[in-house]
Amino acid sequence: MSPCPTSRPSPQADGTRPLFITDLGASAGYFVWGMRACIRGQASDSIVEKAFSEVFGHDAASILADIHALAALVGKSARNRPTIGAPGCACLTPHEISMVRILASAQAGEGAAVEAHLVWMVTPQDRAVLKVLIHYLADRFTCHGLVINPPPAPAPPQRATPRCLANKRSVATAATTNRGRG
Repeated sequence: MSPCPTSRPSPQADGTRPLFITDLGASAGYFVWGMRACIRGQASDSIVEKAFSEVFGHDAASILADIHALAALVGKSARNRPTIGAPGCACLTPHEISMVRILASAQAGEGAAVEAHLVWMVTPQDRAVLKVLIHYLADRFTCHGLVINPPPAPAPPQRATPRCLANKRSVATAATTNRGRG
């Protein structure tokens, strides 16, 4: 379980603030909440069941079961041990962000992006099953009017000028300066 900062989340490695569930909208929030509840064995909690029933109607139990199957399969075949946020924590872990990106890509019909995320995230043996399950879940969210917004892409890191080049003059400047010397 990853720690959840309370009042002052620490910045990410690139200096930006952490990504929160509220940054992604209600649709992604339901997915993350369902995934956390399934992983922690709380999917049958009356609060979770009631909320999912209000949004998904008679499909609520089967959608939670599909989210559970997805989380279990990712946990089994992940290249790195997935981290999950604490219950009630608004901050998203990198693995949760990846899962939301995969689901958003599937909803948008971006098969190549789904495949690329899965190649990065899981080992090959379960990739085909995961892809089918992700597309199925994406379709079910879409059928209930829930569009998953993709998390913003992280800003590329700022590249500093290498020290070896910082004090060098350009070739053109050096040539102009040295013309009169002779």
